[in-house]
Amino acid sequence: MLILLTSPENVPNEAALLNHMLGADPYFGLHIRKPDSDPNTVEKLLSAIDPVHHHRIVLHQHYELLKRYDLKGIHLPEAVRKSHDAPESAVSTSFHSLPEALEDGKSFAYFFCSPVFPSISKEGLSPTEQWDLTTTDNAFRNKAVALGGVDLNRVEALHQLGFHHAAVLGAVWQSPHPEQALAVLCAAFRSQDSYFCA
Repeated sequence: MLILLTSPENVPNEAALLNHMLGADPYFGLHIRKPDSDPNTVEKLLSAIDPVHHHRIVLHQHYELLKRYDLKGIHLPEAVRKSHDAPESAVSTSFHSLPEALEDGKSFAYFFCSPVFPSISKEGLSPTEQWDLTTTDNAFRNKAVALGGVDLNRVEALHQLGFHHAAVLGAVWQSPHPEQALAVLCAAFRSQDSYFCA
């Protein structure tokens, strides 16, 4: 599985761009993450995306929108997961340490392991954890999604670390041609291993 996170900032013609990306390649999922946006802004984006793609979309905030749209579910950032009012309908979450992921990851359909490499989109954010999954069992690896610094040059390195899945942000949105960047990444993941983009 490959996951595309939206840019935290608004992107010109973002809905049209996302519709085109989602229509062009059925193998990636979309996480809408707009930490500084209000619910109306996120709903406007969501409502402009063709409903045929909604089952591939996960929300990172404004969870109340889940009731109005037929989405895949919600993502719990680490801080929300650890709070007492965390929603129960989460499909994914984030971990920043391998022991914590091994202990609590079973409760989720999948989870981000972050950062695996120095971040592309967040300057100065580097790994504090050695994300080597080669000694973990297959059930764990099937849920673990590498996030942080994932780009075309790191596909083989992810495979060697035992990751079957990855999430991308900076490699796509910092490209002058986001659609092409995503298409090339999907093609690279699919050719590297049958688990990628499965």
